[in-house]
Amino acid sequence: MRAKLKSFVWQWRIVGLAIPSITGLVILLRLAGFLQLWEWAAFDLYMRLSPPELPDNRVVIVGINEADVKNLEDAIISDEVYAKFLKKLKAQQPRAIGLDIYREFPVEPGYEQLKEVFESTPYLVGIQKVAGQPGRDTVDPPPVLKALGQVGANDLVSDADNKVRRGFLYLTTQDGERVYSL
Repeated sequence: MRAKLKSFVWQWRIVGLAIPSITGLVILLRLAGFLQLWEWAAFDLYMRLSPPELPDNRVVIVGINEADVKNLEDAIISDEVYAKFLKKLKAQQPRAIGLDIYREFPVEPGYEQLKEVFESTPYLVGIQKVAGQPGRDTVDPPPVLKALGQVGANDLVSDADNKVRRGFLYLTTQDGERVYSL
């Protein structure tokens, strides 16, 4: 019995040394970051080869482009314009409205109108930039929406190759407040 065990161990000694050595080497390479580019390339290839998702016809994205700004003849869009737009959007009876525009300060004319629209639309969610140096990189949400608890973070994480592959579930502000992402 002992001779068989000794023979078995002797036959498999190279495998017994190679497996832990190679495993340790791969773990060290990964921890040191040497495999990161290959991992990203494999993930990107996987995403490109996966079947495309069909667009959801229940979701509509309305954007503001350079032509819209030129039509308004003002580089900064007033609260009045946003209030009118949101009223038109509300008339379509959406289930939710995500306002992906930073609006931490009033832009007259029309702040009171916009404030009224914010207060009368419980399914409207504004944005806040949480990550970064407070006062320099961060942007507060509209005060009305913050008071109503209708704010989400829109921060993104870019990898070292400047591609966005991940997102935050939530972020914590300097005050310790948890802000969920959109």
